[in-house]
Amino acid sequence: MKKINLKLIINRSKNRALYAEVEENFVNLLYSFFSFPIGYIFKKFPYLSFKGCLGNLYKSVQDFDVNKFYKSEEMKSILLDPKLAPGTSYDNKLIGIEVGNLSWSTLSSLFKIECIHLSSESPPQEVKIGGRLVKGPSMFMVTDSLSIEPLSPISGISLINRLKVPLSDIQELEVNMGEEETLRLLVASLVSRSALTDAFVPKETKQET
Repeated sequence: MKKINLKLIINRSKNRALYAEVEENFVNLLYSFFSFPIGYIFKKFPYLSFKGCLGNLYKSVQDFDVNKFYKSEEMKSILLDPKLAPGTSYDNKLIGIEVGNLSWSTLSSLFKIECIHLSSESPPQEVKIGGRLVKGPSMFMVTDSLSIEPLSPISGISLINRLKVPLSDIQELEVNMGEEETLRLLVASLVSRSALTDAFVPKETKQET
């Protein structure tokens, strides 16, 4: 498992991240969050306060007796402890979420499956949705609210000027992301509008990098 490095540009006096300079592997990681099942989020982070009704829905699934209300134990497990769909796993997997491998009986009960023979000249193709989604090598600028754009010589300066932050109040912070940091970022992206700040900026940043 290869760690991901990024450079945070911080507004020192306000102790907030302005943006991060990242390679395509960080953007791939962010995009991979979209493939995570909602049930995994509720199982992994039960202490989070999500606004809405899904928390009640998840608890209802937990409380129902598997013998009375579900076709099988596997069906209940699909909802409470879901796995990634096959083919959607990000290559550099920093979060230990498993890839699903449903039994044929479960698949056939969930979906109407039909086999259509097209021709001998059209052999079946293996489809992989996951892996590397962004071409590289490339550099990107990711803002505190996780907006992404290609990094250019003026993109960072333009953002700093728009936010009216003096250059004397700018600090750089190197971040080395492993599983713990990735989970913090995932949580912050779900509950905060300042994901980079909440995930990576200490309450009291050092005056020197």
